This record gives sequence, C-alpha cells and structure tokens, in this order.
Amino acid sequence: MLTVILASWVVLVFILAWIAESGLRSSPAPISVLALAVGFAVAGMAARVMVFPEGLAPAIATISLVAAAQADARSGFLFDAVTLPSAVLVLILVAVLGRTGEAAAGALPVTAAFGATIFLSRGRVLGMGDLKAMFVMAAAFGPLDSAIALLVASLSGIGTTIVSGRFQRGAELRFGPHLAAGAIFTLLAGDPIARALARGS
Repeated sequence: MLTVILASWVVLVFILAWIAESGLRSSPAPISVLALAVGFAVAGMAARVMVFPEGLAPAIATISLVAAAQADARSGFLFDAVTLPSAVLVLILVAVLGRTGEAAAGALPVTAAFGATIFLSRGRVLGMGDLKAMFVMAAAFGPLDSAIALLVASLSGIGTTIVSGRFQRGAELRFGPHLAAGAIFTLLAGDPIARALARGS
C-alpha cells in the first residue's frame, strides 16, 4: 500500500513538472524516462527502508525534488507547480505527526541563511525556486538530516562543476539535481549517519 501511495505521488509530481515546463516551450519536452525511473526507484526503496509514518514526509519531499530536478536541469527553473503542493503536503504530514517543532527547526535556519544569500547576491547565486525546494526538504527532514542533505548536495554541485570544467566566477549552477541527490542519499542512508553524529556529540 505504501509503495502504491509513493508511486502515485511520483506520477502526480512528474505530471505537474511537465505541465509547468511545457508552459515555457512551443513544443513540450517529454518526461525524462531516466528521471521517472529514478522517481519510481526512490519510491520503492523508501517504502522498504523507511519507518512509517515518520518517514513519509521525507519520502514525499525526495520524490518531489527528483521531479523538480528534471525540469531544472532542462529549463533552469524549479517550478512552483511542484514545490508549493509538496510544501503544503509536507507541512500537513508533519503537523499530523506532531513534528511541527522539528520541521521548523530544520526549515527556518535554511530559509533564513539561503534567503539572505539570495538577497545579498541579488539572485545570482541561488533563485527563489532553490529556496522553496530547500524549504520542502528541510521541513520534511528536520535539522540534522537536512544538514546532511545540503552538505551532500553542495559537494555534488562543487564536484560536478569542477569535473565539467565550469568552476569559475559567474558560472551558472542548476542546484535542483544536486538537492535531489542530497535528499536521496539522506533518505536512504541518513538515519545511521544522524545516529552516529548524535552519539558522538
């Protein structure tokens, strides 16, 4: 049943991303088969490894980021059509589970820090779409897991930029795919890391 729920969310958010991206093009690009396969794989693995119902919000957020990443990689936009419904659903889930405080502890520092970065850089470093996607992730994962996800996303972004030879001042970085990578890593491997960090602190 859980796999069906998550698979249905994959279908929905990919359709929403496709509709939003289609608004930018005279001939809509097809949904990426690879990205869709990743979305279904994440749904299947999450259903097997996560603790229900606590893991539902992180799984929903991760699937949403995979769908948003596909559009970001092609168009440079993380569309509200994906991030806003995802944010609403994540906030409903954390409220129902009594995890509002944990969600706020994750989302508020991320929103403040990266919001300030956007303001000070006038949108040259990150955009509002990135900020909304980060909010979804941080609210779903909470403070420690979202920090792990952002670290992995940042390392992924830096590594990819260096390997591609585009590591220079003013180079554009579409952060959506890296946020998705950080969320996938944390969804599947973040709990052991978080427990190890908690024991060591």
